[in-house]
Amino acid sequence: MQRNKSLPTDRLIIEEEVTNYLKKQGYQVTKAAKVTGQSGVEHIFDMLAEADEYLVHNIIAIAFALNGQKSGIGNIIFDFSNKAYDAGINQRILVVDEETDNKIKALARQKRIKIFDIAQIGTFAQAPAHPPESGTKENVNIESMEQLALSLTRHGYRVREKARVTGRSGVDYTFDILCYHDIDNFGYSIGIDFPEGAAGINLDQVSLFDTKAYDAGTDYKVLAVKSKLNAEAAKFAAQQHIQICQINSETANAPAPPVNADEAVKPAAARSGPLFCLPDALRLIPEIIARRYNAVPLAVSGNELEVAMEDPTNMLARESMATISQKQIKPVIAGKKEIRDAIDLNYRDYSEIERQITHIHIPTGSIDDGILASKIASYTPVVEALNAIIEGAGRARASDIHLEPGENRFRVRYRIDGEL
Repeated sequence: MQRNKSLPTDRLIIEEEVTNYLKKQGYQVTKAAKVTGQSGVEHIFDMLAEADEYLVHNIIAIAFALNGQKSGIGNIIFDFSNKAYDAGINQRILVVDEETDNKIKALARQKRIKIFDIAQIGTFAQAPAHPPESGTKENVNIESMEQLALSLTRHGYRVREKARVTGRSGVDYTFDILCYHDIDNFGYSIGIDFPEGAAGINLDQVSLFDTKAYDAGTDYKVLAVKSKLNAEAAKFAAQQHIQICQINSETANAPAPPVNADEAVKPAAARSGPLFCLPDALRLIPEIIARRYNAVPLAVSGNELEVAMEDPTNMLARESMATISQKQIKPVIAGKKEIRDAIDLNYRDYSEIERQITHIHIPTGSIDDGILASKIASYTPVVEALNAIIEGAGRARASDIHLEPGENRFRVRYRIDGEL
């Protein structure tokens, strides 16, 4: 049924159409739903829709911006996004009077919000019903990646194995399985990995998975594991709403293992003592960003940037650093004071070395080696740069200093604990 756009929008009618459509798709709908977020703040959503589906419990938050609210729609998007993020809800729908401009659409995409206008809502009533299949609430029996992919396909998901995607930061990621449930207007995606760990799954593994799932924009996150998560990894998975499924176990589809309160008090793998940052890592994150998030880059390894953070669950900080560095962020827990000291010392060393090297004048033409050596020995920028390099090596307790001049750059590397 086409809606006459000249008629005033009646929010109650629109809400009823959305409610009827969602119920027909098998969702349980709650209006003016109250949800307590991770911050402890209670949020009220115009509407929440929930359904048990294969592998996940699907939750959709819905907001309505009708009856002349167009001028303030940007603020509505920000407020809606913030409370949905705090509540751990990734599926977000905003219903508006009419089609929005490109600027608003771009803002909504950035905040992971889908926008529907009332003309689109009017077509939902004609959509066929797709309620969850019988048995989807039962535990999921996972035997292998291939078996899970086949099972997801049978349940109507569009499945990609070893799926490569580019995150919003520009970093490329690979998921063992990436699947899409897109048979209705409110479809969603699930990122799935099968981490290895004979001694158990640790915080680093879970944190890296969470980073790439967030950057890639998947709606739901699932780890299929053979070994149990350690206490800290389990706590982090629960905080970040990561679904844990046990391979070859009747406990599949269960939430993360419970964490003993005493075990959860102390953060895992916290770095103690002075932190030292390699120049290649410092070059990727500006000092102002490091100070803003109280996080300091330590080292680069392939596509990963190891970063010492006081709070590794700060997704805003991790996303910002991933965007700036074009690297996948691997967080390491460290104390607040250690991080501040590392920022003060390492950025000072790096800046001083860089400043002195840029002032070095390289003579042209032929010159006697003895004369050149004599000039260099008394040349202030060279002396100051070498002093800064040696002081940095001493603080890092390095056994060797490697100076590697290149055509367009000068690389300084330290050997620390036997590793370069």
